[in-house]
Amino acid sequence: MVARFLAAPRRISAVLVLVLIALLVAGTFVFLNKRASTIADNQQQTAASVRETILSRASEATVKAYTVTAVTHAADNAAAEQFMTSKMQAKYTNQVTAAQWQTLAAGGAKQTSKVVADGVISMTKNTAHVFVLVVVTTTAKDTSSNSVVAYRLNVDMVEHGSSWLVDDMNVVL
Repeated sequence: MVARFLAAPRRISAVLVLVLIALLVAGTFVFLNKRASTIADNQQQTAASVRETILSRASEATVKAYTVTAVTHAADNAAAEQFMTSKMQAKYTNQVTAAQWQTLAAGGAKQTSKVVADGVISMTKNTAHVFVLVVVTTTAKDTSSNSVVAYRLNVDMVEHGSSWLVDDMNVVL
């Protein structure tokens, strides 16, 4: 009887140890699953944040590039070029010559733009291919040359330091 009495606490202790081990294993499993889920959520939020940053920069660069007053074109171009790589700046600057700007200024030419849609086509860690749909309104003293035109643009973005810049921009016909 004494031996049986002493054996019972050992069995209870063994069962308690097994239950404690099972609880520790289950708790660890739950903790690791929750942590993995949190990491995945953070990665999705980060990707969404990067995507939003890219779209915002592409849209802002497009508006700056397509909003120009002939009289203030130098300042307008400088404002647009802050969103561009040197490769894109060279392409953008050479699109309209100084003589063409003088002719446009004499006619009171002004161009405004509004982005109506945009989206990321593809992206990697430091590059993105974006489409932007922009409506461009052109006005002048001679109202017969006024126009409203929608352009679909393919915009290539690259990460440059802590910001995203336009590396190339092309109208899709």
